[in-house]
Amino acid sequence: MIDNLDISQRLDFVAKGNTIFYRIMEFYNDDDTPINITDYTFKLQVKTAPKGTLLIEFSEEEGNLTKFDDYIVLEQLIEIEAGKYYYDMLVTKTGEQDYYLDGEFTVLTHITEDTI
Repeated sequence: MIDNLDISQRLDFVAKGNTIFYRIMEFYNDDDTPINITDYTFKLQVKTAPKGTLLIEFSEEEGNLTKFDDYIVLEQLIEIEAGKYYYDMLVTKTGEQDYYLDGEFTVLTHITEDTI
């Protein structure tokens, strides 16, 4: 396990379709001090099912995940159908890998009809 990020946690996301999904994710030690994540890499994949089709990948390589000293920013235009999907986050540091977060990634659509 990777020091400081050794507990897998569940976190569900909700996004609106055809809008920008934007989240800041901060990382802290048990004593509420920030974890320096500059040596970590992160990859979060959204799929139709746990072993299903890949719909969105958040990573520095994809350009939709930005890493700072103690937090990351996810930013992506959501262009997939409304529905319930699944994700997890793979964290890598010095050759070690672990899954830190997982949960549902729900995409909503607008309900009220546009009158213009």
